[in-house]
Amino acid sequence: MQTSILGNPDCPFGPFLEEGDTHCFEPLSSQGYETLSENHPNLDAWLADVRHVGFDVTPTMQGVPTLPAFIADVGGGNGKVLTDTSPNFAATTIDRVVSPYTLKVQPDVHSVAGLPRRTTIIVNGYAEDTFLEKLWPARFEVAASLAKLDCIFTAPDYSVFLQQPHAERLINIKRSLIFFELLQRFGARAIPTMHWTGLKDLQRWAHWINSHLSIGVIALDLQMLTGYLWLLVLEQLRAFVAMLDRPIHFVVTGPSTPARIGQVRSVLKSVSVISAGPLQAAIRHRRLNLTVFDRISRDDSALSPSKLFSLNLELMHKICLRPVGQTALLSQVRG
Repeated sequence: MQTSILGNPDCPFGPFLEEGDTHCFEPLSSQGYETLSENHPNLDAWLADVRHVGFDVTPTMQGVPTLPAFIADVGGGNGKVLTDTSPNFAATTIDRVVSPYTLKVQPDVHSVAGLPRRTTIIVNGYAEDTFLEKLWPARFEVAASLAKLDCIFTAPDYSVFLQQPHAERLINIKRSLIFFELLQRFGARAIPTMHWTGLKDLQRWAHWINSHLSIGVIALDLQMLTGYLWLLVLEQLRAFVAMLDRPIHFVVTGPSTPARIGQVRSVLKSVSVISAGPLQAAIRHRRLNLTVFDRISRDDSALSPSKLFSLNLELMHKICLRPVGQTALLSQVRG
């Protein structure tokens, strides 16, 4: 039933919605799973399962160390590539740690990433929606097993899109928070992943953060933003930061160009950027360089992938640490 054009005057989520947001009822998701609309026969059960859509989650201290300005996503099974280097921090994703088929949790996250134990691993909760939907019914068992691993987690990234029905979006925001809560309950170091579709969501997040001094780090997934939507998100994040009563550190996955990294840093101030760019380029025997136009080039190189990874990682650190608005000359990087 598609009546989102007309809206729904009896919408139970009115206080949480932006003016003009009429996405009340929607068809099945194109991704192959059913979305939750206001007339879904199981809506009451879903709302009970997540304790309604309020932010009734009380966090404990996160235990997250000071994070560097840039963290490379190394995926899984790349130990052979990284034989000559072992970064202090690295990232992988939850679908490499938890089997998408059996939901079995790997016993050693460092083996998954192919890195020594001295490297602090961040397991990002970003994965395909079908995997995350499968994860939800098994969340207690999975969270308990994940908490035994020596790493840091960002909460699973249950999708939140403006075109989704209200129930789907609001429940997904809460599901991510509940998974964060579970990870902490079982003793894991965890970071909540912030989802929103407008200023009302951001106001709720700001109130929750301001009410809990134990929260010092928040994760953001900005991987799918293009054009106008990217600019809109920057504008919304600028408004969000102004709502906070203290500095918060953001772990941001997505921006990989100097321009976008600079834009994010100008808005959020304290940021760690996660990207798979340095390793992906190294595996393809390419070195990342900064051009005179302040763009990243990917130049063929005869150096080993391990050496290239080190050089590519060094470049991204320089980009993420330079003063906001500063550009670099080609000679400064290629030396």
